[in-house]
Amino acid sequence: MIYDFIETSYHFKDKDMINWANMEHTGTDIQYQREYYSLKGCRGIKIVHFTATNTLSIKGSPAYYWQGHNFNFSVHPFVESINHIGDLLGINLWTSLVDSLEIGLIMQVPEKPVQYIKGHSEGTGMTLYDNPKDKGHFRAYQDANIRRKLYDAKRNIIMKQGLKMQGIIQEQGWNPVNNYLKWELHYNRPQILNNGRSPLLADIVSLDYQNRFKESLYTEYQSLYKMKEIELPTNKKLLSTPDIIALGLNQIAINQGHTPQDTKKKLYSLINDIPDSILSKPDKDARKRQINAIFKRIEDQPQQSKWDLTEMIEEELIKE
Repeated sequence: MIYDFIETSYHFKDKDMINWANMEHTGTDIQYQREYYSLKGCRGIKIVHFTATNTLSIKGSPAYYWQGHNFNFSVHPFVESINHIGDLLGINLWTSLVDSLEIGLIMQVPEKPVQYIKGHSEGTGMTLYDNPKDKGHFRAYQDANIRRKLYDAKRNIIMKQGLKMQGIIQEQGWNPVNNYLKWELHYNRPQILNNGRSPLLADIVSLDYQNRFKESLYTEYQSLYKMKEIELPTNKKLLSTPDIIALGLNQIAINQGHTPQDTKKKLYSLINDIPDSILSKPDKDARKRQINAIFKRIEDQPQQSKWDLTEMIEEELIKE
């Protein structure tokens, strides 16, 4: 399991001596009484000082800050990175409140990641984010609490990392020949993990929370819809225009929750509604036999999704 992005709020204590020297001032918002900073030498960690409330907001990816990538980042290096950031700032960062966070896992997959991503759709109550600029390599499925993400982790490394860092990631298990898919949960409202209250940063590294995250990675994945595909015949004779229309019609129907039998019954009903003056009973029976022959091949196929990642996710979680 990978700890990635975090956003926390630290409320000043009277005894706190913030080490401003380790921050680089990047801007001021007079209207909203905010001062913007980044850690010196690391613009990946953003800091906002809300001067009216004496609160620091710390936001960024400890994984990128600590090791330059997020191909892996377990709880142990996450703890080390937070300790280091807290020491630089001169505060006990573990007492800050978590405003948002990301956890995830990476799977090696046999097919191209874009196929798996295309094979998933939003579940009930979710909004699909699918930007054409991503060319199918990224999708997000969001509700008010969680943004669920599937994306091509291999492409992410190649697009974002130089050759030197790619070599370092290879030493840690990445093989550029293989395909990797990342499944990630971004908690917009981590309060759902803590009975409506924001958890402390110290909470999310506890064994209890680690188990909650693992359970969420599994259960939230189950909330996505896995697209089913009908296997195409390899015999050209079975790919006539009526065959192709029937295959396409059934694939749409299956992914709307209907069985091939349901679709066949609707087609039979349509034929029955045609006046006998246009199609005689023998004509209707002949067309039903044609439909039945095509649908028989479809009905024999297992109604499962080849893009379902459940078993892979289970295997990754067991490794932890």
